Amino acid sequence: MSGPSEYLGPLIIRRKKMIATVIKPEFWSYNLSLAHSGLLLYLMSKMDKDGIACIDITADEAAKLNLNTDRFVRGARQLESLGFVAIYSVNGKTYAWTPIVSRTQPTKGNLKRERNSTLPPPSAEKVIGLVKSLYNIESIKEAKRICPRAWGIKRNPSTIPTEEIRSVFEEWQKRQSRPGGCLFNRPAQDSIKSPLKAGFTSLQLRSLIEFAYEADHPAARFWRGDNDRNRKYLGIENLFRIRMMNDRISMLDEYIEVNHHKHDPNGPISLYHKERPLEAKGGPPSTLTSAETAALNTQQTKILTLLVENGDEGVWTQDLARTALKYSARISELRGLGYSIVVAERTDHGNNRYVLRSRNTVDASTKKLRLVEGGK
Repeated sequence: MSGPSEYLGPLIIRRKKMIATVIKPEFWSYNLSLAHSGLLLYLMSKMDKDGIACIDITADEAAKLNLNTDRFVRGARQLESLGFVAIYSVNGKTYAWTPIVSRTQPTKGNLKRERNSTLPPPSAEKVIGLVKSLYNIESIKEAKRICPRAWGIKRNPSTIPTEEIRSVFEEWQKRQSRPGGCLFNRPAQDSIKSPLKAGFTSLQLRSLIEFAYEADHPAARFWRGDNDRNRKYLGIENLFRIRMMNDRISMLDEYIEVNHHKHDPNGPISLYHKERPLEAKGGPPSTLTSAETAALNTQQTKILTLLVENGDEGVWTQDLARTALKYSARISELRGLGYSIVVAERTDHGNNRYVLRSRNTVDASTKKLRLVEGGK
């Protein structure tokens, strides 16, 4: 075998349920032991395009690596302590993330990887810590570029996978009187794809479906037929009206905060509640930090500044529209970054009042995300 400083070309590992992995010269500069190098390569071979994988393995799978499950877990944790992967748990499952995959693996050709959007991303804090340890990168913008999913930033809309759309459709389909008669056709897919393109997540859409069919809430009861016409408004095309999505997700957030325990602990609402940023108490700080503005684009900064300056008085739709023509998209992006923006007051003519309840920001001294005390 060639020496560690020599390029090995497309040296790849191929196994069942593994992905072809290119080993580039920089890999040998990590100075890992042979055992740790092999384990890191194994983890990389399980990861998607963004470097994320579920690493819960069976005893048989561990045995193929000449390990048992306990030794496998210890090895993964050692790689984390050495600063090569981030290990985290979501809903009882263990995941690993490393930026090595997205920075070294081919993006084109036969060896390119696909993105699995069903895999939960690491926290922004995990990403910031790992890229600093591995690449000495302290820029929040650069960390966000390396793992945008940690900040809720979606991929190019044209690449939204069909399985993500299907998961939303099936959440709606199973609640119909004749599920077999529901077609996963182009109109249904387009109705779901539209809010996904706007930046809403499939989990939010599935939670909205559960809310519409099960919640004891005026809006949900209205959709279920408790209205003057005794008509139901539970079709996908109605639930996911793009112009209404910001208000509906805001309403969903407010409902979940108080009522999540009333729902199936394994259902979308409970899962969404666990994954949402923690709400804090008190009022948010009255100004933006320099680290925050550095992490936001111009329109996001303008809208967030308005919300922060106005506090509990909030900002009306007409003022937001003067600040940014596509203000609803910017609000969606800010929510994805951890800012809790709710509709505190709705009017019949659509001029609604938005209020910032709490926000995640950046600690300038540590370059890490933290929750600013604030919110109601």
